[in-house]
Amino acid sequence: MLMNDPTERRRRYSGGLVPQPASINQDPAAEHLSKNRQRNIWSHIDGFVRRFEPWGILLALIAFYFDFSNRAEQRTVASWQLLTEEASGNSGKIGALEHLNSDDGLVCTEALRGWIPWRWRDDRYHCIFIFKKPTPLAGVDLSPPRNDTYDQGLGIFPETYLLGVDLPRADLQRANLRQTAFQDAVLKGANLRGANLTDAVLQGANLSGSDLRNAEVRGASFVGTNLTGAKMPRLDLSGSDMRGAALTSTELLGANLSGVLWTGAILQNTYLWGANLQGARQLQPSQLKNACGDETTKLPDGFKLQRCKPLAAWRRERDELLKDLR
Repeated sequence: MLMNDPTERRRRYSGGLVPQPASINQDPAAEHLSKNRQRNIWSHIDGFVRRFEPWGILLALIAFYFDFSNRAEQRTVASWQLLTEEASGNSGKIGALEHLNSDDGLVCTEALRGWIPWRWRDDRYHCIFIFKKPTPLAGVDLSPPRNDTYDQGLGIFPETYLLGVDLPRADLQRANLRQTAFQDAVLKGANLRGANLTDAVLQGANLSGSDLRNAEVRGASFVGTNLTGAKMPRLDLSGSDMRGAALTSTELLGANLSGVLWTGAILQNTYLWGANLQGARQLQPSQLKNACGDETTKLPDGFKLQRCKPLAAWRRERDELLKDLR
């Protein structure tokens, strides 16, 4: 035996006690049993996960729904708080109004607006799974504070600026919209019954199909406004600026239209039963060619208007108007 052998040296120095390495060859049967146990454990874990996977997805969806609803409610509360603050200008009110008037949920796209089967032709909805419905804005006060400075030299009133606000089919009944600037706003199909639109600026706004019955519109500007199919009976529009306005099929029963500026206005199939057009400015006979009225319509000297029967839906309102005129 060689003295240079390292194993022999360790044996001598340790008194001959050198631990022998364990055998690396294990029993095949024991190894197979160990693998089977591991496979069974993973099989049980996989079965447990598969069994409870649908419940986990369901719980996650429920948690998402409540979290989404809570966030939407918090934003709604914040929007109302913003709208109740008296301030002229914009002050973030455009976003607050559009949020309150819109729906919110899953699978939302503008392509679905007005085409959802269970919300047929309703422009307010554009989500398939709706978590938040449009909030009524009836009675909201958007007018600027009355103590704001009025520039007497320039004749400038303080205004609430809502330029381009998108509020289709908004419920704005009895809303105070005094001195509000609605240039290029979308108020298509809006309910503005009894709303205060005194000195409001509606230049270029889309109010087609809107309901303006009993609204206060003194001093309001309707330059280039789309009023197609709007309901405006008995409104006092005297002295209003209607230049370039579209009033196709607009209902103006008993409206006071004296002194209105009509330059370039479109009066196609406009209903003027009992309306007063005396003193109209820049009104051409050709503009009334396709409008219609009755014997109670008051026209400027030299003007003629074809007569037509009221629609069934307006017949009762016309009869009440005739009683008042008599």
